[in-house]
Amino acid sequence: MKLHSVAFCLVLLYLPLALFAQQGELSAAEQRQLLQQQLAEATLPEQQGPLLIQLTQAFVTHDPHLSLGYASQWLNSTKDRQSTDYQKLLLEQITAYMLLGDYQQGYQTSVEVERLAREKNDIKQLFNALRRQADNLNRLGQADKALPKALEAMQIAIDANHPVPLQIIRYDLAHIYLNLAAYPQAIQIASDGLDLAMTGDDSNGQANFLHLLAEASGQYQQHQEAEDFARKALELRLSRQEQALVAKYYLSLARSLMSQQKYQHSEQQLQLALQAAQKVDNKTEQADALQSLAWLDLHFGRTEQAEQKYQQIRQLLQADNFAANLRIFSLQHLTALLEFNQLEQASALYRTLALQASLFAEPQNQLNFWTVTAKLAHFEGKSAEAFQAAEQAIQLQRQLFDDKLHKQALVIASEQHKNLLELKLQQAEQQNQLAQLNQQHQKYMLLLLCAGGFLAIALLLSLFYHKSRRNQLLLQKQQEMAQQKIAVKNEFIATLGHEIRTPLQGIDAVLAQLLPELTEQSSQQKIKLARRSVWSLDNIINNILTSSRLEHGAYHLSEQQVAPTELLHRLHDLLEPLAQNKGLKLTSFIAPNVPALLILDENLLTQLLTNLISNAVKYTQQGEIEVRVELDPRQQNNLTLLFKVRDTGIGLTQLQISRLLRGERLEQQRALQAGPGLGMLVCQKLLQQVGSVLQIQSLPGVGTEMSFSLNCKNSDMLPEQSKPGVAAADCAANRALVAEDDELCRLSLQQYLTELGFTVSCVASLAQLQQLPPQSPWSWVFLDGQLDDADAGAVIDYLQQQKQINDSSRLVMISGSAQPQRPPQISLVLTKPWRREQLQSSIAQLAQLPPLHSLYQAEYLQEAIQALNQPQRQQLLSHVIEQLHQLRLQLKQAPPDAKVIHRMIGSMGQLGLLRLSQLCRLSEQQLLQQGTIDSLMTMQLELCLEQSQAEIQILFARLDVQC
Repeated sequence: MKLHSVAFCLVLLYLPLALFAQQGELSAAEQRQLLQQQLAEATLPEQQGPLLIQLTQAFVTHDPHLSLGYASQWLNSTKDRQSTDYQKLLLEQITAYMLLGDYQQGYQTSVEVERLAREKNDIKQLFNALRRQADNLNRLGQADKALPKALEAMQIAIDANHPVPLQIIRYDLAHIYLNLAAYPQAIQIASDGLDLAMTGDDSNGQANFLHLLAEASGQYQQHQEAEDFARKALELRLSRQEQALVAKYYLSLARSLMSQQKYQHSEQQLQLALQAAQKVDNKTEQADALQSLAWLDLHFGRTEQAEQKYQQIRQLLQADNFAANLRIFSLQHLTALLEFNQLEQASALYRTLALQASLFAEPQNQLNFWTVTAKLAHFEGKSAEAFQAAEQAIQLQRQLFDDKLHKQALVIASEQHKNLLELKLQQAEQQNQLAQLNQQHQKYMLLLLCAGGFLAIALLLSLFYHKSRRNQLLLQKQQEMAQQKIAVKNEFIATLGHEIRTPLQGIDAVLAQLLPELTEQSSQQKIKLARRSVWSLDNIINNILTSSRLEHGAYHLSEQQVAPTELLHRLHDLLEPLAQNKGLKLTSFIAPNVPALLILDENLLTQLLTNLISNAVKYTQQGEIEVRVELDPRQQNNLTLLFKVRDTGIGLTQLQISRLLRGERLEQQRALQAGPGLGMLVCQKLLQQVGSVLQIQSLPGVGTEMSFSLNCKNSDMLPEQSKPGVAAADCAANRALVAEDDELCRLSLQQYLTELGFTVSCVASLAQLQQLPPQSPWSWVFLDGQLDDADAGAVIDYLQQQKQINDSSRLVMISGSAQPQRPPQISLVLTKPWRREQLQSSIAQLAQLPPLHSLYQAEYLQEAIQALNQPQRQQLLSHVIEQLHQLRLQLKQAPPDAKVIHRMIGSMGQLGLLRLSQLCRLSEQQLLQQGTIDSLMTMQLELCLEQSQAEIQILFARLDVQC
């Protein structure tokens, strides 16, 4: 394998020469022939010298042996060892030696080039000499000695700050780290080199670094990433029509597929690699492809076909110059036979080959030889030989382990050396800045001394004071005006949210009712497109309103029952047309261990996923977008969901990611004429509000994965949505009142409730409600947060005065505001635009609870407070607030402390907080029976705590008690 890598790197080194057109090749051949003729005619040494140098350069890639011959003639004809011609000749010799595989001689020649470069202080030639030394040492298997040379060359490139040398040395350094088994370092350096190649639009460099990334990722057990890199590299090579390199890239992709057990796909790539190698007559790559195909034949039980391919390898490599390669391939074939228990065939082949350990130079190949020898000796019953071979294998394993430790220490030292170089550069920059500051300081001091005496200074200070005072007053006034504008803006945004969401709710509801009534598919498609437009407009409004609330710290979380499968299905229906218009595939996956129903902020999650998926569709030109929902394995004690949105788009560098997270606009947005990225900014701020963070992992040209995690709760309540009337049937009475001023929303709500089994009466205002004849108490009341002539509180007060609601009534408020003012009688809040499944789930939740008492008894509570003096009232208020806080903390425990809840039953009842006392009693019963409190009861307790604390503070404030 190492010999194949060497041949591949040689091809890469001289790739530009292979790009000449056929006409250029003919002219070069004619030029070589002309130079040879002129040399034959030249008689004087001063005439022969320049011709020998030109012939050395002309034949270096065409015939390296002949090129070295001309170089030797020049060296024999002159004693000059300092001229530019001598240095040029040495560089050509290094190239010829490397093409012939004589890396030792190439290294020795590069040492001479280094000597000349240091004597002449020629930085450019010193960089080339160090690079060639590192390259030759690396090819000789001495990567540990090559690393210091490469680091010194890298320092020269950093000082020059030129992208071409930086890209070249990163390629060499990544190869060295790969041979040192320092795969993370190799991946990092190759990624940096890929960024440089992409910046310079160098497709050849991009292909080289992608191939390096594929090899390093495969060795690092990142098999999927290795496959992705290999595919990208192969696409670039095929687009450049470089036949000499295609076979190697096919082989790289095939090995990444084999590591993932995708054997059929791997076999196809290997066949393509074999054909490509045959076109360019590369025998080693043909043998490499045949060896891998033989392994697959053994895997699928095709023993005879595997033997045929091995015989083809022997025919290809029968020449003497391929003897070392043939021994290595034979050893690999023996290992494959043993792997698939073909012991007799392996034993016969071993005797035929008559291999010896001394024939293998690499320690790893020697280890493989002794391992094969031990297994075959054991199979043939030769215990002594098996034991001796095993001992040799153990010694080699120890040697390789020690060598690995040495390489790891060397890599650590090299990283420290690189960090030290960067630190020195930073210190130099800081010293330059300090010197500039000192110069500026001296200049200012001189100007200050020349300004005048103490009188002038005093006058200046006085003027400065009055000016700063005036600016301070002006700034204070501007801040007051800004706060007033913010207050007006918040009020406007709250009104805007309500006024826009209400017609959106009505439009969506009417379209949903109209959809099943249409029979033509084209008409149904138009209705679906209209609903998607409604949802898209709702998402835009959410982004604008949420961004404004986040700016002023007015965003609050709300807990809702959420089915992840339904939510992803809804997002898929909304965003799939956008993806299909660009030829993209939108898929989603939910891990099997994710609960079917959860408690979290549905609006928050919908907004986050909509923004991230829309962003992925925008910057992806081909491929797919995948949405994944998994349980976060890092959170063992909490229920935490991990959401991932992965695309195959243009990708981002680390610098671009950091700029994006700082809110800066990227070049991709300008190129695509995209907006300022409001959705991404909203996502970042929303996640900061819930204690999470947006994680971005990306690779330019490959794709991007954005992920975030959210804490949630498991819901043990699954409403039977397949039975429309189940919620209403569970109630003793099913009479419902709908108070909604928007006609579309009112009609849609009436139709849904009627389908669920309710008897529904509708009003559009408080005036219409007052015109209704006297009624028995309503079982259910659904009312808008703000009617034309009254708010929800006024409507509830009227119903209580007319005794049209009692403690058994369920009151549900439907509001267009994300954070509405909730009267204490409200049991549940639905935010517009709501969905049918949300309405049905809410009804099912409330139907499971017994009727609740009123929030509190005002008369009883007032009498208890008035009986106390002022200090006692303050102490009582502090004690009640502390108890409510303790109960709120207990609800976050799993399970809560039953003793705390039991104490709250009596103390809250004694104060007149009847609903809170009743909910604590029901929670205590659940704890004793089930060992936990279900999610519905927890939600009711949290809502009641919020309402109770607000009401009791108002009551105490009336008695001049400050909270």
